[in-house]
Amino acid sequence: MARLPAPEDYGLRTPQPSRAVTDISPVRESPDMLTGKVMQDIGLMMQQEAEKLDDTVATDALNKLQEKQLDLTYGDDGFTKVLGGGVIKRPITTEYAEKIKRETEALGAGIGSTAARTKFQQHAAAANRGFTQKLFVHAATQTEKYQDDTDTARINTLGQAGNLAATAGDIGAVAEATNNARKAVEATIARKGLDGATADEYRQRELGAVHSGIIDGLLDSNKPALASEWLKANRKDMTVGQASKFDARVKGEMSWAAGDTFVREQMAAGKTTAEIESALAADAKASGDKTKYDAGLHALNAVTAVRAKTYAENADKAQNEINRGTPWSRVRAKYIDTMDPSVVAAFDQRAKALAT
Repeated sequence: MARLPAPEDYGLRTPQPSRAVTDISPVRESPDMLTGKVMQDIGLMMQQEAEKLDDTVATDALNKLQEKQLDLTYGDDGFTKVLGGGVIKRPITTEYAEKIKRETEALGAGIGSTAARTKFQQHAAAANRGFTQKLFVHAATQTEKYQDDTDTARINTLGQAGNLAATAGDIGAVAEATNNARKAVEATIARKGLDGATADEYRQRELGAVHSGIIDGLLDSNKPALASEWLKANRKDMTVGQASKFDARVKGEMSWAAGDTFVREQMAAGKTTAEIESALAADAKASGDKTKYDAGLHALNAVTAVRAKTYAENADKAQNEINRGTPWSRVRAKYIDTMDPSVVAAFDQRAKALAT
């Protein structure tokens, strides 16, 4: 029977396995070994899931705590709604710190897992520190604001007192209000720890407002000379804007008063209207003070109008008395200073004619 040639037919030897080589059989695990490995994997998975659940429970509680913090901060009864003097009447630091503490304890007590509770308490401690810091900063800020508002109100009240006293012409009360205002301003500077340029700026702004009220009162009560003196003496305690606001006004009021006084002095000296107008024009040309000239003309016209009305009324009264039979000599003595001289002269001539 024919066969295929073998290696030996060509002078080759068939390789044989070495004695060092042994048969290798696969390791076979027993059922007990397989069960243990599965249980180990399941235990690890359960541990991981438990940790995830603890994280979720702790986060949920933290969310609720932070919601409460937001409500206690910005809600209808949040501590940020307590402003100014309210923080003095209501001890919000103790009140709200206690509220957030109770909320934290209640949320922690509702967590069954010790691990989850521990995680929550760690995160809650950090969140509560932030809440408490905001609470104390708000309380401190509002306390200072209350103090500032109180100091400002005190200075404003003294400024009003100075204004009213100036309007009434009570210079003693004006000085007292100013001194008290200065003390109040310096006390505020000391409380706030202001110094240097900051202290100077605050002092000028607050005292300047007081001086402004006083100057206003003096001008409103027709005391421009006193207003000018007060502005000059206290300009250093006013801001540039406060002082400059009165410069033109005080100068105008001074010129107006000077014009009025000039006319009244001329009239007291017996000068006629034409003579007074001439004197006013000459004074304005020499001084260059047009405001004084305008004021003088205004005063002259006003006085002339009043005098003309008085003259006319008294002329009628004099005529009525003469008509009732009162001798002209008696009527003349009664109205001589309150009637137009030309009218008096006319009555004199008529009385003389009647006598002859």
